Amino acid sequence: PPNTTTFNALIGAYSRAGRLGKVLETYRAMVGQGLERTVVTFSAAIAACERAGRWETALQLFDDMRRDGVRANVITHNSLIACCAQGGQWRRAEALVAAMERQAEGSHCQPDVVTHTSLVSAYDRGGQWTRALRVFRRCMLGAAAEKVAAKPAAAAAAAGGGGSGETEAAAAAAAASMPFKGPRHGGGRPCEPDAIMYSVLIEALWGAGMPWAQRRAARLWREAASKGLGRAAPTSSSSLPPTSVVADEAAAADAADGNGGTGASGPPLELNLQALGPGVAMTALHCWLADLAD
Repeated sequence: PPNTTTFNALIGAYSRAGRLGKVLETYRAMVGQGLERTVVTFSAAIAACERAGRWETALQLFDDMRRDGVRANVITHNSLIACCAQGGQWRRAEALVAAMERQAEGSHCQPDVVTHTSLVSAYDRGGQWTRALRVFRRCMLGAAAEKVAAKPAAAAAAAGGGGSGETEAAAAAAAASMPFKGPRHGGGRPCEPDAIMYSVLIEALWGAGMPWAQRRAARLWREAASKGLGRAAPTSSSSLPPTSVVADEAAAADAADGNGGTGASGPPLELNLQALGPGVAMTALHCWLADLAD
């Protein structure tokens, strides 16, 4: 007879196919037959809710999960937070991230860059762009603090190391042991903003409609270009804007003189905005026209 593994596989298949109705039907069949529901069961079901934009159903499943005593992992939380972001439920998303941070120490549920990007997206949809900027700053400061803290530890390890392999291993171990209080990836690394987070934040700042916020969006756009994030192509959640932050041509132009200028050959005469979200596209166009005018 079908068991938990069988039902989990079926729920996973329906979830990937975007068939939320069949997911819920299968889940109810599991409950009716008294079969154990696991983190795999709930994660797949909540992911289906994310794809369908059903944040209320996702929260109901999360309540069932806690009632059954099943511990959620970072994948479960990220799907739930992204689902709340789609519905503009920024307070719920914020509370979920706060709960993750409280239980993160020593657990497998540490917020990662996907968690914080989804929170930024929730703030964007809720018109809370100052909160979105605060999350971004925390991630940036945390990553910078980790790099600074790692330098003396790595130098000390290198001074006392033997061969190059031993030196690198000792330096990595010393850096990993340094204390850090900011957001982290699930693997314990600092949660440094990626192309998707830049994209989401630029959307939020440009959409705020305030001159200083749009100027900040332009600075972030150029910063992303200088880091080469315009060429990055990470996998994007269905709830988030397109992952491209800058067009390749503009990124190359900004990198030409190493400080955000247009280089000897000047800015490109064409700018590809096809893959960008509306706010990012407007920011890119603004910066491109400014470069042409200089």
